[in-house]
Amino acid sequence: DLVMPQLDGFGVIEQLGQNPNYQDIPIIVLTAMTLANGDLGRLEEGVCRVMQKQGLDGDTLIEEVERALSGLAGPSVADQD
Repeated sequence: DLVMPQLDGFGVIEQLGQNPNYQDIPIIVLTAMTLANGDLGRLEEGVCRVMQKQGLDGDTLIEEVERALSGLAGPSVADQD
């Protein structure tokens, strides 16, 4: 979420990106905000996906999370000798 007290979502994304331990974590932004083009462009540089909360169904969210995490998965047990 982008609207949070003290440290907003933009700040969280920035801090994660600056820390080598966390910079590869996929980020999906869920927001109720109407984003200006500048804010949207800024987000798209550091996140996997920006999604509007309004009208979002659970299945779509799960698909996006699975898609984001699929790039992080190591070899499966079946791939190991």
